[in-house]
Amino acid sequence: MADNSTQNRQRFSKLDLNTNPSNDDLSAERRLQLKLSFQPESIKTIIKPQALPERTRGDRIRMQASGKLQFGPEEKYDFTSDDLQDLGEIGRGAFGAVNKMIFKRTNTVMAVKRIRSTVDEKEQKILLMDLEVVMKSNDCNYIVQFYGALFKEGDCWICMELMDTSLDKFYKFICDFQPLQQNHPSPHPPQRIPESILAKITVATVHALSYLKQKLNIIHRDVKPSNILLHGRGDIKLCDFGISGQLVDSIARTKDAGCRPYMAPERIDPQRAKGYDVRSDVWSLGITLMEVATGKFPYPKWGSVFEQLYQVVQGEAPRLTTSYNGMEFSDEFVDFVNTCLIKEESDRPKYSKLLQHPFIQRGERSHTDVAVYVSGVLENMEYHGITMFTTNDYLPAQSWFDIVSDFPKSMRNFLTPCLLQGDCWICMELMDTSLDKSPHPPQRIPESILAKITVATVHALSYLKQKLNIIHRDVKPSNILLHGSGDIKLCDFGISGQLVDSIARTKDAGCRPYMAPERIDPQRAKGYDVRSDVWSLGITLMEVAIGKFPYPKWGSVFEQLYQVVQGEAPRLTTSYNGMEFSDEFVDFVNTCLIKEESDRPKYSKLLQHPFIQRGERSHTDVAVYVSGVLENMEYHGITMFTTNDYLPAQSWFD
Repeated sequence: MADNSTQNRQRFSKLDLNTNPSNDDLSAERRLQLKLSFQPESIKTIIKPQALPERTRGDRIRMQASGKLQFGPEEKYDFTSDDLQDLGEIGRGAFGAVNKMIFKRTNTVMAVKRIRSTVDEKEQKILLMDLEVVMKSNDCNYIVQFYGALFKEGDCWICMELMDTSLDKFYKFICDFQPLQQNHPSPHPPQRIPESILAKITVATVHALSYLKQKLNIIHRDVKPSNILLHGRGDIKLCDFGISGQLVDSIARTKDAGCRPYMAPERIDPQRAKGYDVRSDVWSLGITLMEVATGKFPYPKWGSVFEQLYQVVQGEAPRLTTSYNGMEFSDEFVDFVNTCLIKEESDRPKYSKLLQHPFIQRGERSHTDVAVYVSGVLENMEYHGITMFTTNDYLPAQSWFDIVSDFPKSMRNFLTPCLLQGDCWICMELMDTSLDKSPHPPQRIPESILAKITVATVHALSYLKQKLNIIHRDVKPSNILLHGSGDIKLCDFGISGQLVDSIARTKDAGCRPYMAPERIDPQRAKGYDVRSDVWSLGITLMEVAIGKFPYPKWGSVFEQLYQVVQGEAPRLTTSYNGMEFSDEFVDFVNTCLIKEESDRPKYSKLLQHPFIQRGERSHTDVAVYVSGVLENMEYHGITMFTTNDYLPAQSWFD
């Protein structure tokens, strides 16, 4: 075995990824050497992690099998997943599901957030921040209570207090459900949450935010209606602390965390570098209160986050008035909301001053029975078959069939058998890897291979336009797939857009780092065409050629807007950071990256470019090169797919 391992290492150490594969004799010889064998002696030595000591493995198994629940100072239990009865899913997010469960020994109903073990390191930090905050906040009556946690098959289960609904679902039911009067053709006037209830919601939320700042030195960063929870007994609590940020000298700096529609101007201004503080959450509270009070988000719908930047940073802040679209509000409430929405951060109050506001003081003194009001609305929701949770926001399983029924007959015949238990199973050709998994520095992809990749991608994009009248809108390395047979193919058409008069208008579809300037400029309203995909191809080619994304890392999408729209386009040179490129390749990339859309060529002209023509004529053996790289990746334990980008299950314990 040692001899075989040595031979393998010698063989791969001689593999030169920079060899020009266009040499026909060498290519033919290598093709003859390519063999597919299932004999044991052909299996490479895989270096496996050293096994954990038995004691450690046993400890981890026990940790996975059990946890602790605490419902009060003297009410503590050891428990396993067998002690829980699952009553079904009540919500779902990017990291997993939330289920309603009963702890059978005490009949305690809980919300259990089940977090998948496959989330990556960044997402794990987000989730563990959520866990840390709720664990430390059990003495705050305005934050959801934490009961305990356990690890099951690598997943993390967080057991928390179960609330009845979110403010988001609550206010939308009240505002949108307008029952007809009996024997009367017109509906009732739109219903709104009473101001006395809004006062109690405001008091609870400000106290929760103040607690985070005073006790934990934390800023929430995601204040919005769906993160304020209600219970029929009258409780109002804040939740979802996954992207809460630690304050350093009362300042937070990460700009791109949170729900963008509720972000304060100072958080999305790309020219502001000094960070932000708790007053950004005060702004989010103002937007939230104006939304739930009026039944409508206070800004008009944005076509993209870049339009948001233009309107929030450059435009006027929303203002509530005592008479607003036929609704009446008190002077105190109007002043409170408008105080939260003061655009200049330095003039916006912090929590200590907010808690002294007459509207808050009125809410503190009020004897409004929140339980009676909330319970009544919850009963009304249940009576009309509207779930208090989030699962009804998803289409029912049978809706797949309704969608498919609108497809042409040939597609219906193909897709209908693929619908299994409400899920849609799409069966496609399996490729070996994606372009973004290609060699890392100091190795570079030979230009002859880049030419073949370019030819295949431009032909694919041209086909979409000519045959289907489609623009891809998400050209990037991970959507260009490679196979050891030499095939290069384009994939992932989920956000492709139908062209109307050769123009697409939806701005916020696709991977933003690869978007063309005309797609992210908020002042441009006329749409874009296939030349935006040409820009994305230029960014892609420059990235894979030099081994680095051509722009510096952006702190937020708003910094991207400033740099891509206002700054210079990336330019490749024949001598770039010690790497040499041909004039033809450099000209092709820079042609794709012409900033002015009208000067950037479409596919028909691109296909006439000397670099494309060279790629068309070339006899480069892509199969030999790609197969060699795939073997090298396998030898070094690098998966050709994306699963190794995730931390293993046991990393939760780390």
